[in-house]
Amino acid sequence: MIVLAIVLLLAIFLLPNLWAKWVLARHARGRDEYPGTGGELADHLIRRLGLEGVRDEALAPGRQVDIRLAGRSVSGQVGEILHQVDVNSLERHPAEHLELNAIARCRVELTAEVALDDYGTSPGTGSFIVIDRLSNVTVGAGMIRGVADSGDRPAGEVDWAGFELELNALVRKYFPHWEARDLRELLK
Repeated sequence: MIVLAIVLLLAIFLLPNLWAKWVLARHARGRDEYPGTGGELADHLIRRLGLEGVRDEALAPGRQVDIRLAGRSVSGQVGEILHQVDVNSLERHPAEHLELNAIARCRVELTAEVALDDYGTSPGTGSFIVIDRLSNVTVGAGMIRGVADSGDRPAGEVDWAGFELELNALVRKYFPHWEARDLRELLK
């Protein structure tokens, strides 16, 4: 009876592990019927599954898209592709458009001002997705690595409204136990 219990426990703990290894080994090999790159695979699956209406278009500068950033959607476009990155060698190459699954550094232009951060500081407000305006399909994603100056004010200077500065001064004057800091000093 004890031997049967031990064999049963070993089977319960070892067989799932052996089965998982067998399944992974069986399906981890490359398959010749599927092409190598992501774009080629997408084209192959579109043809094989009869989804000719689905497109895997390249993302080119000037194409109007919606940018979804921190829960807000704003219109915009890829203004310029600075360089494309080869994922195998990490070399940078010039590019006029981005194919499916391409990685690149781009300048994105938005039609409205939005609050954002560098991805390293805050991934939530430092990342975005790119949505095609016509099909409403996600066509890309991005990480914010820097903000270009719009030309309206010097880079790094925040245009605080007078109300906010007055409110900050009143809070510091009448509620010193809150230990509120001066906005002008905080952002220097």
